[in-house]
Amino acid sequence: MKKKIVMLVVSMTMFLVIPMLASAEKNVVIDPGHGGWDSGTAGYSGNSTGFYEKHANLAISEKLRDKLKALGFTVYMTHNDEYLSLQDRTARANAFAKGKNDQTVFVSVHHNAAPTNPYVRGFETYHYDNKYAWEAAYPPDPIQVAYGSESKRLAELVHPSTVNAVGLTDKGMRNNQAFYVIRNTQMPSLLLEMGYMSNPMEEALIKTWTFQNNAAEGIKDGIVSFFKVFEVYTAENKRLKVVKTKEEAIEFSKSQANTYVFDKYEQKKVYENLNEYSVYQKGKDKLKTYPVKEDAIQYAESLANTRVVDDHTEKILWSNYLPKKYSVQTEAGKSLWSYYDVKSAIEYAKWKATPLKVVDIDSKGVIWSSIDGVSINRFINDKDLIGLDRMETAIKVSRDLYPNGFASSKAKKAVVLSTAYDFADALSVGPLAAQLDNAPILLTDKNQLPQSVEKELARLSANEVYIIGGKGAVSSAVQDRLGKLGMTVTRVGGADRYETNVMINKKLSNVKGVFVASGKNYADALGAAPIASANQWAIVLTGKDSIQSSSLAYVKGKQVKVLGGTSAISTTVEQSIKGYSTNVERLSGADRYKTLANVLTEFKSVMGSEKVIVSTGTNYPDALTASALSVKTKAPIVLVGGTMDGHLEDFILEYQPSTGVKEVIKVGGKVDNAIIEKMKNVLY
Repeated sequence: MKKKIVMLVVSMTMFLVIPMLASAEKNVVIDPGHGGWDSGTAGYSGNSTGFYEKHANLAISEKLRDKLKALGFTVYMTHNDEYLSLQDRTARANAFAKGKNDQTVFVSVHHNAAPTNPYVRGFETYHYDNKYAWEAAYPPDPIQVAYGSESKRLAELVHPSTVNAVGLTDKGMRNNQAFYVIRNTQMPSLLLEMGYMSNPMEEALIKTWTFQNNAAEGIKDGIVSFFKVFEVYTAENKRLKVVKTKEEAIEFSKSQANTYVFDKYEQKKVYENLNEYSVYQKGKDKLKTYPVKEDAIQYAESLANTRVVDDHTEKILWSNYLPKKYSVQTEAGKSLWSYYDVKSAIEYAKWKATPLKVVDIDSKGVIWSSIDGVSINRFINDKDLIGLDRMETAIKVSRDLYPNGFASSKAKKAVVLSTAYDFADALSVGPLAAQLDNAPILLTDKNQLPQSVEKELARLSANEVYIIGGKGAVSSAVQDRLGKLGMTVTRVGGADRYETNVMINKKLSNVKGVFVASGKNYADALGAAPIASANQWAIVLTGKDSIQSSSLAYVKGKQVKVLGGTSAISTTVEQSIKGYSTNVERLSGADRYKTLANVLTEFKSVMGSEKVIVSTGTNYPDALTASALSVKTKAPIVLVGGTMDGHLEDFILEYQPSTGVKEVIKVGGKVDNAIIEKMKNVLY
């Protein structure tokens, strides 16, 4: 592909700030070059075969996406074979990276051409360098300038690993060109030219699955190497240094006041050399952080609904709205001190020389004791429902729901079956499963029903299966196999996710309200699904700027909660809904977790369970299948990422069922145990 070379300059006196570390995730934005009507180069034979550059770009990008996801990366695609301008692709990439720029990289995948010389061949890597690629007419994004050294480091790792993987001629790394996407993205960025499609031999190689897979493998290995470093940050989250070993990073951190070391690959702090006392206000993000506890408390006292937290130990030190729930007592029951969290109370009790006990003030239950003869009678059980993959996790949930299979008296011996690999059709299925006498939700491959699922159907003594989605999601082969197993099969699937959604909702009865959620992103619908399932609400899916007339007819006269901000569902759609319902409210937050916190808070009156369910918010299947547990127990499902969102923590801090929380159920294996322990610290 023939590239137009543009040059640029930025004033060297410009003040640059690298974005703060704000998200414990490894993120990759993949940008398949061209797309839609913009086919890119036709190469040597594209005009006769119909295989153009855009096809090769997308093939490698999709394989790279899958490989990175398998390693736990959060992966975004700027598009999937649709036309977007360079400006739009870059804006979308920057939106994906916003707030987590330090922990995100951008890779734009292309293939080259030399129309006048079919013998040119080889692989090239481009990264932006303000020193060598400048022209006043084409200024770069200042944040990209600040990431120059990191873009270079990324190139130095991705380029050789990819060359070795694909075996092409090494045409080197280039830092003297200013392609739009690598000078305007706000994260370490590369543009890769994977070979010359104008060379007939190289084009033939590029078309093969083996080349595409090897290319994706090489890029993936380079990205993994890029993340396998240790970063030193200030207390204000400004990155000071990137080194290869933890030991070197710790030594440097020790020489700098108020710093910490961050393991970039594991996405966690491994050393701290600072004091952080933070002020949190209910319903808001962290307000301020102080190095002195008394200063933090003085500031918090001037505001309502605040708490002061030691960010290192996660202990709540002071609050003007939370009660102290845990008392350190003598054998006679005299209280020596009270605390907001269990950890602080136990540490104090252990520190004192005399025998003591830690008591839940509300229930009087003993959580910890060093007094002879005083037994512990207040504790929270852990339960893990974790399979080797998402399909086995769903089966574990099913077994927990029905440990002895379906009772002979059960009204409906039904199971809901959805694809394990695409959220589109399954987003709104929770309420249907609930109305099918709380049917378990199982997952399947597209073309083959797993043997483990067959065994679970037999164990349950199921006689009816509802397949969700069309044959593009769950094939006829799966449906035929279910028939041979003696199942009555009902397929609920339309031409697309929205039609499937309408068909699901038509099967619901006595619907008390409707959640309206984006059909393009699973997060908001997933968070509301357990509440909808347990409380006879439906979920209606919509596009951002338009909603189907059949969906509007469905919400007519019903109570409606619109989920997510205007970037997910526009005010135009909201106003359309208000034309059919007079009881419409938007529940939104800055991200999926804050939106979920608002939903949970809104519906906290219907949740009084002694159980809490926790699952990942970074993938849909585990929480989807756990919704039936919520129906059975009335337990909230809390979705988490690498850390506990502050707004969800607000909900947990005030979640106090009358019987107390007695069990935390973890569904799926992507939830850090440290998050579970943090929750239990305030749930006793």
